Amino acid sequence: MKWFLLGLVLFGATVWAQPVIDAVPLHHLVLVSFTESSTAQQRQQVIDDSLSLLREIPGVETVAAGRKAASDRPVHIKDYDVAIYVRLSNEKALANYSSHPKHLQLLQRNKPAIGAIKVIDFLSDNTNVDSLAE
Repeated sequence: MKWFLLGLVLFGATVWAQPVIDAVPLHHLVLVSFTESSTAQQRQQVIDDSLSLLREIPGVETVAAGRKAASDRPVHIKDYDVAIYVRLSNEKALANYSSHPKHLQLLQRNKPAIGAIKVIDFLSDNTNVDSLAE
């Protein structure tokens, strides 16, 4: 009986906790480095495509993209040219995002200009990024 009750409590805690986990936004930061042969037009196309295509993916709540603003302090990451920020509704939305045709279109269309991509993903429900300019 003791094990049955313990199992019931653990099962209930798991079922109860899942909606809380699913409600935590996932923040997806992409740092793009361009090839030496990429043109200014190709670089701008990555920004433009990110802003237009990624917003169409279900689960995407916010998108911002732009060129590197500063790298004059030792703490600044220097080896990128453009940053793309995407807030997704939750961690599950990332799997759909990664394989979504609009995301794949962005990657395929801009592949010749992109030299490298680095990604940072983190979960946080204690930030307010709703005010990002769109």
